[in-house]
Formats: sequence, C-alpha cells, structure tokens
Amino acid sequence: MNGYREAIADKIESLERYTSELMRREYPTLVSTQILEAIARILDAARTNLDETLRRYARVEHGSAPALRIGYRLDLLHRILFTIGNTSRANTPPTALVDSVREVTRRFVPGDIDLMFQPGITSNQYTLTPFEKWVWEALPSTASLVGLPPDEIKHMLPRHIVLLSYPAAEQNNVLLHSIFLHEIGHHVTAERRVVESVLEDHPPAPPITGKRDPHQVIHRWLWEIAADLTALRAVGPAYLFGIHRSMLIGEMRRQYTQTHPPAWLRIKLMLDLLERDGLYAVMPEPVRKMISDWAVEVEADEGAARQEMARADAPLRKAGLEDTAVFEAVEAAVEDVAKEVCAITEEGRYTAAEYSEECGPLVEQLRYHIPLNEWYEKEGEECEVPRIASLAGILNAGWNYVLADLPGVYTNEGAVTPQAQRLHRQRVFGLIAKSIEFAQIQRDVERVSELSPDPE
Repeated sequence: MNGYREAIADKIESLERYTSELMRREYPTLVSTQILEAIARILDAARTNLDETLRRYARVEHGSAPALRIGYRLDLLHRILFTIGNTSRANTPPTALVDSVREVTRRFVPGDIDLMFQPGITSNQYTLTPFEKWVWEALPSTASLVGLPPDEIKHMLPRHIVLLSYPAAEQNNVLLHSIFLHEIGHHVTAERRVVESVLEDHPPAPPITGKRDPHQVIHRWLWEIAADLTALRAVGPAYLFGIHRSMLIGEMRRQYTQTHPPAWLRIKLMLDLLERDGLYAVMPEPVRKMISDWAVEVEADEGAARQEMARADAPLRKAGLEDTAVFEAVEAAVEDVAKEVCAITEEGRYTAAEYSEECGPLVEQLRYHIPLNEWYEKEGEECEVPRIASLAGILNAGWNYVLADLPGVYTNEGAVTPQAQRLHRQRVFGLIAKSIEFAQIQRDVERVSELSPDPE
C-alpha cells in the first residue's frame, strides 16, 4: 500500500501546483476562479486526510482498489483544471464579447448564468461542452471521498455554467463568433424543453421504418434547428452569415449525419424566419441579392437531396435508419418547433426596426474606421442623441460591411494580394472587437449611474 500511497501523494502535490499556477492567471469572469478555489480546498483535504481515506476504504476494498479509486477522482480534477486553463484571458475572445453574449442569453433564460469560452483542442467547431455536469458530478463526490462535506463545496460552486468551445484558428474573427449564439440557443431551448414539448405533443406519426429507432436522430436534428432559430432571433442575419460561412459551399450543404441535419435545410428554415420577422425587407440591396442567390442554391440542393435519400448508400441507411422517414418526421415537426422558439424569444429578440435604425449609421462609421460602439439618432431637425450600439447591431453592421463593401475597399486601397486583404480584414475585426468592448463599458457605466443616487 505504501507504493500506492506515494503515487497518490505525488499526484495530489502536482495538482496543487497546477491549481496554484492557474489561480495566478487572469480570466474573463469569476467562474473559473470560483471552481479553482473549490478544487484547492478538495486537494488540501485530500493531502491532509490521505492516510485516513486509504484506511477507510481498505476495510471494504483490497489491494490497489482504494488508491485507484482516489486516482480516478484526481484524474477528473485534472481534466477540469486543464479545461479551466484554456479559458484564461490569453486564450479567449475579448472579455466584452463574453459579457455581451451573457446579456443576450439572459433575455431568454431567467436567472444568472456563467459563460466560459475555450479554444477547441480536438475540434475545429463551435460546441457546447457539458462542463457544468463534469463540475457538479466530480467535485462534491470527490470532496466526500476525501472526508470533506459535499455541501461545503457545493456552496463554493457557480450554479449555472455554460462552456463554449470555438475554433482556435478563428480566435480573432469576431464576426464568425456570432455562431456562439447557436450554442447559447442549445442552452436556451434545453432549459425551456422546446423540442421535448413538441415531440410529446406531436410524436412522429407511425410507421417509422428502419432497423433502429430513429427518434433520437429526429430529436437531435430538431435540437439543432431550434438552436439555429434561437440564434437568428437573438442577433438577426449576423448568425446566418456566420453559419453559412462555416458550412462551406457546394455539395457540403447536402451532407448530413445522425446528429446534424443538412445545411440546406437549416439555411432554408432560417431564410423563412428572416422573411417572416421582416428582417429580409430592411437589408441593404447587395446583401438581399446575396441571400436571394442562397435561396436558389438551397432549392437546387433540396431537389438533389430528396433524390439521394432513396439511394442504398444514403447516410442514415448505413446506420440502419430510413432517411426519407426521418426527413418527413422532422419536416412535420419543424413548424411547431419554430412556433415554440418564437414564443420564448419574442421578448428580447432583435427586430427589423432595430436593424434598420442601427445598421446604416454603423456601417457608415465603419467605412471611415470609426468605432461602432454608438450611433446617433436624430430628434427633431438639429438634435442628435447618442445611442449605445447593441451586440447584434455591431455584428450585423460588420457583416454588411464585409459582404457588401470590402471587395470594393480592396480595389480602392490597392489590397490586391491575399496577404494585404487578410491584413485589412484583421484591422476590421480588431475595430469591431473594440467596438463591442466600448459598447459594453458604456452599458456598464450606464447601469452604475442608474443605481447611484444623484449627488446633492
């Protein structure tokens, strides 16, 4: 047992050093520090009570089993520590973006929420990670194992944690980060049980054919669609532009899996909602033309995809499912999912009126390299009142500029080489990121001013 004890003691010591190192870093929010403090408390108890813990479990388990039990728990702590290390300020998007996305989330989910961002380590995708589940399952149970009251640790932990991963190579592409709102959409629709309630009220009509139960695939597809529509209601067309850019083009739009529906279907549903919400009508003409071209491509994709579903090598058929049956079940439920999403996002959605007011002045400022943190609304003939720009307004203005203005800017400024164009885009992204930061500071100052009594 002594050999096992020394190995466990060494692991505890190394984790304590790692925790101390992480606690010296800066993080965009307090949530990382709160979890680190809870882990430090557990490790301190593990070191202090190690002999007693091993003796206690040796009474019911033999050989290396007690040490392996503790070692497994320490490995879980290491996984959490490693994740937190990747959320430090040096590895994440601007803090102001974190704050702004949190504010958007609070419009649709009541109560406080803690957001954490980390660059993707094994994936080049935007993903919602079940980090809250890891923390709440691992820390209290490990505390109990080492003789610490679990409730003491629970009181130290943040209640609602959402960890978002993003492509590490796109850290500075603030416009593409509009896709964060899709992952927030997963959180919102899961909290509000959007897909579950639709499938409970309107279960897929039998018969659903195939060797395997397709209901999980139907649920996952509807979950993705609900997240798309939630993101679109939160920040308007900016999300569509981001997701369209990430989904690539051509035949990629027709590909689908057991977890994700084809891109053409997702884009088609978002285009329908944009038109229904009146956003399409107020977009600048060059952007409207681009979206009209997408609609034509999507229609062609749909026709080709419906023919491909009947093939013997169709993606779901390989997994023992019937592709056509899954598509039909999803299409039958989509309208109800859209109604549920619209109902829960009606308060706080980004409206056509807001888009129309903000985007024109903000794009004009961007043309002159002026930050987009505020715009001026005319009141009367001569008076102009400053308005703080919303996250959605800044992102949409940025996308409108990149899609409609930037090609001409390259020509006018002589940025003809790919390298020169890339440097110009980086300057634009930097200006947009600063604009989000300035706007968030202004909102924070405004809130403090409202709470502070007027000086006498």
